[in-house]
Amino acid sequence: MSFRTILIATALATTLTVPVAARTNPDDGFVITAEEVEGAGAEDGRVIHLAGNVTITRGEATLVGQRGTYYEARGLAVVFGDVRGVDGESTISCDTLRYYRDLDRAYLIGNATYSDTSGVTRARRINIYRPERLAVCLGDAVAVDHDGTFELSAGRILYDFDREEARASEAPVMRTFDDEGAQEGRLSAALIELSPGDDRIAAFGGAEIATADVSARSRLAVLSGEGDSVELLGDPVVDQDGDLLSGERILVFLSEGEVSRVVALDGARVDYTIESESPSDPDQTGHVDGDTLRMYFEDGEPVLTTVRGGATSEHRVAETGERNTVASREIDVLFFEGEIRRVVFRGKASGVYVFASDETPAEDAAAAPRE
Repeated sequence: MSFRTILIATALATTLTVPVAARTNPDDGFVITAEEVEGAGAEDGRVIHLAGNVTITRGEATLVGQRGTYYEARGLAVVFGDVRGVDGESTISCDTLRYYRDLDRAYLIGNATYSDTSGVTRARRINIYRPERLAVCLGDAVAVDHDGTFELSAGRILYDFDREEARASEAPVMRTFDDEGAQEGRLSAALIELSPGDDRIAAFGGAEIATADVSARSRLAVLSGEGDSVELLGDPVVDQDGDLLSGERILVFLSEGEVSRVVALDGARVDYTIESESPSDPDQTGHVDGDTLRMYFEDGEPVLTTVRGGATSEHRVAETGERNTVASREIDVLFFEGEIRRVVFRGKASGVYVFASDETPAEDAAAAPRE
């Protein structure tokens, strides 16, 4: 899962400073122009109405709308109708923009968008709190990159510029896509926190990860590096084609986009199913558990699984319906071309273990592992 930058509103604090200065101070470079200008006095201060190509400029930033109103006493500037702004490579748009001078806050209301070289954020409303260095995107918020490989959607997305973080809540979902536009991965949780500076994504509360081949769930999921590792905590379960891996903590390591190693710690367990070659024969099932379980992969295929500490293997033989169990301190399972080729039990091994092709159980299989 790639780490596209999530701070796609990084320049919001700069771009949305278009209307941040008081109109009554011409020395700060804040200028309002329009084709039609009409001022009226009021008990609570002068109100200025603007129409036709309403333009607000400050420095190199420009904001344009169809109509506008400035409430002098309240320090409130409002621009209506197809509002668009530009500041260098950054742009904004919305139906209505409200800026409160004293609070130094800007509100983009209706079809609000922000775009820069990283991507685009869209929402029904975007609130900018400049002194606090925060931006809040509310209502069907969606952040995407320009390449079309990343999407973050949520009811609420908060950008914290000082901490260089983004936090998505209210049913957040993060998706990644390949170059052809097909979905590669999906992450959902109660809260998703992204820290691009630290190359870290954390998903809190009912975290679920799904790819074409594997799904996982846990109370907390942490993705680190350029998608190099995934840590699952809190009743984690990884599901691959019905085979389940569980434990108190699961670590998944990737290399060049492929799983290279999986580690399950503290009460590790794998529940597996071996499909029968004949439709008339039942599948074989079983489980392996221990204190720690490690799985190693090459080119996406398993090559070795090791179990350490209180290891137990329990297997149901399809032909006989018998369930066979072996207990030992260690178990090593070797694979060839994705198939089990050798199982070794070490350390006070005892019990009964047979392969599906065996007609009768073999006592003390640990002493004579079969290939």
